[in-house]
Amino acid sequence: MCIDRERLDFAEINRAVLAEYSSFLQRWIPDGRFEGAEYVPINPKRYDRNTGSFKINWRTGKWSDFATGDGGKTPLSLYAYLTGLPYAQAGFRLAKELGGKSSFQATGAAKTANTPRPDKREEQKKRDYALKLWNASFSAEKTVVETYLRSRGVTADIPSDIRLLPGHRHRPSGRLYPVMLAAIRRWPSKDLIAVHRTWVLPDGSGKAPLEPEKMMLGPASGGVVQLSAPAQKMVIAEGLETALSVMQETGLSVWAGLSTSGMTGLVLPDFPLGQEIIIAGDNDPAGRKAAIQAAEKWSREGREVRLAFPPLNQDFNDMLKGAFK
Repeated sequence: MCIDRERLDFAEINRAVLAEYSSFLQRWIPDGRFEGAEYVPINPKRYDRNTGSFKINWRTGKWSDFATGDGGKTPLSLYAYLTGLPYAQAGFRLAKELGGKSSFQATGAAKTANTPRPDKREEQKKRDYALKLWNASFSAEKTVVETYLRSRGVTADIPSDIRLLPGHRHRPSGRLYPVMLAAIRRWPSKDLIAVHRTWVLPDGSGKAPLEPEKMMLGPASGGVVQLSAPAQKMVIAEGLETALSVMQETGLSVWAGLSTSGMTGLVLPDFPLGQEIIIAGDNDPAGRKAAIQAAEKWSREGREVRLAFPPLNQDFNDMLKGAFK
């Protein structure tokens, strides 16, 4: 049957998928496990390494990635997220997967008028909350954040875009710990669009015993933590502590992409800034893949790109810590 995508009944599609959601989830993301009412897979959108932060309720349809702040309330919103398709196009494809039943089609103009659209209000709500946290934070100097970074071998001055947020609740566990808070900005704007949170122990001796121990909040697409001002020659690293380690040891301008998907999606400055890029990649399969993809993308932009990797299954902070042993 030919389906008119302008007349799709999205609510009916969601109900149909939800009736057998567990089967759909195992087809869409086959590497997950069921924990009660939740399906817990690795998030394929960000080359996730471990399960735990990406959770989907197969009874209600709600889903969230606590590490990135992404989430939704319906199976169709998850399908659009996984496929990268616009909501309506994802609905059309999912209707075909369901068999093109006529019940998936709306019966009147009122249905068309109620077609869901991407909710920018939710993004703005997260951005506002991220800014609220940033405004409640303090300089990292002489705090538990400084102690934590020193324990990681980082002895240089702490950039102003890294601060302390005391006693912040970890949503998945409900527990309170201090947070190393980093500002995420998208070039060329100086506005904060999101924050990156690392929960640490009260004495700064390490990360807090939480899962996940690091999470982003806000629409971070295209953004980075700008640890130093942009320059003609720059280093792009994945993790925050890796980036700080490279900046300390090289004196170069360094930005942190924060994740493998962040590495490939970040916005670099216009020439002559960023004309020469060194990618300080993590030496594991996901890290190497992201570094190579970023190198190919930036080379097409006319930039001179070089790759640098530490020993196998390490990052540059691991190397720095090893130098102090």
